[in-house]
Amino acid sequence: MAGTVTARILYVMTKPPHDVADRIAAHPRCDRTRSAGLLHMTVQPILDLMAIPRELRAHVRDRAITRCGAVEGEPFSISFDRTVESARTIGLRGRGVAAGAKALQRAICCAFGRWPLPDYGFNPHVTIAYRPDGKGSVPLDAIHWEVRDIRLIESLVGIGRHEELGRWPLRRQPGLFD
Repeated sequence: MAGTVTARILYVMTKPPHDVADRIAAHPRCDRTRSAGLLHMTVQPILDLMAIPRELRAHVRDRAITRCGAVEGEPFSISFDRTVESARTIGLRGRGVAAGAKALQRAICCAFGRWPLPDYGFNPHVTIAYRPDGKGSVPLDAIHWEVRDIRLIESLVGIGRHEELGRWPLRRQPGLFD
């Protein structure tokens, strides 16, 4: 995708397995100009690296990698059962509470400690198009997957590319009596 990088945003996200991403990409409202490999659920934006001095960027990346390695989260299932259109996007959303996703987001914020993370009104979704099509919000056959890891991604906004900086598995935590 040609263009100019307008932002270099660090995100902690999850991505669906390839078979699920292919199913999402086949949705008639999904933007065909974007790779299925870009489909994701943002759990927490970290910052735009272009907003800080160039000489600090490598250090900030390294610190974010270290913090992601400290995240203690468990695998969980996520399900999306409707297509929702907003003024700027079309996305997949679920009607359920998504307790596992919200617990993961809290764990990420905890691992990042006093970092000035953006206030992110986390509502689990997968954006499938960055332009509305006027068809509104409609139900769909549920799309779900087991979230087994988190990824730190540097998103090169403007050229549609994700650079993966690291991936960490989510692990079941022992119970009180284990």
